[in-house]
Amino acid sequence: MPGRHGRRPGPRVVWHGREGAETAELAWLHPLTLRPRPGRRLALGDHGVGWSVAPDQSLALLAGGGDSNDGRLLVVDPRRLRRLGSIWLREFWEWPFASSWVGRSRVVLAGSGLIERPEKDLSAVVVTVVDPLGRRVRSQRALTGQLLASGRLPDGLVLLLGPPDGIAPARLVVVDGRGRVRSAPLPGIVAGFQEPDDWNSPASSGRRAEPGLAVDPAGRRAFVAAEAKAVHGPVRLAAWLGGGLLAVWGHDDSRPEVRGSTVEQSRRPAGLQVIDTRSWTATTIDPHASGAVAARGRLLSFGRLVGPPATPDTQTPTARGTA
Repeated sequence: MPGRHGRRPGPRVVWHGREGAETAELAWLHPLTLRPRPGRRLALGDHGVGWSVAPDQSLALLAGGGDSNDGRLLVVDPRRLRRLGSIWLREFWEWPFASSWVGRSRVVLAGSGLIERPEKDLSAVVVTVVDPLGRRVRSQRALTGQLLASGRLPDGLVLLLGPPDGIAPARLVVVDGRGRVRSAPLPGIVAGFQEPDDWNSPASSGRRAEPGLAVDPAGRRAFVAAEAKAVHGPVRLAAWLGGGLLAVWGHDDSRPEVRGSTVEQSRRPAGLQVIDTRSWTATTIDPHASGAVAARGRLLSFGRLVGPPATPDTQTPTARGTA
């Protein structure tokens, strides 16, 4: 959990134990060594997989994930390292993928869930508004579709949703602090995941289309970036840099191919571009980037190229990293 600029870093979640049997605690860390400082700690059990912190760091919500998700959020005081209570969610769902604090009494959460149907369960996005002070759920609803990306607004969330099954046009959803939802289709941008006909075939592979989303909170504008070419498995991510600038990066996964006794698949960086939304011109910053981190007006790009084995005598794929 990051601290505010000009003050010592806030407490961090510290994990202990081996994989599959971890426990977590909240503790103050040394800013340089990242080792826990002596003093008070707050035991979290397995509720340290995901968290959301209020902008003023006075409150935090923590939860488990996967098998450790018990359907409740812990409400803690991260400054004093004290547990304040818990909020039981009405539906059992995965840890929220996105969150936005609207003051201290409302937090908008969005996470993955399911809508049960007799013929087939559908992928869904569960949107919940909780009151950390009152320890209660204010509203909750499920939207059909896959949650692909999100962005924060001062009064809610922007969500990019794919279809509940297969690949089809995406849609943009805006959720306000009362849980009210507005939706707009994006007919020119496809998204989602298509399962193969047979997972047991040697080169079976699902096809993925994952656009990127960036949100300008001040101008209340959302930008969705997608690959125009029909490439198998494109993934795009985006970040709003401010001043009308948008960063887009990602990678493309090839379709697996059977070659003798091996199955080959490659991953190529799509590069990092900065787009000026005022003139809609794009500048390639790093053609070898597949990932990037935007912080305080700076961009750190990195990439990893994964290709077929260099020689017929090995099954180890070639890899090259950049930063």
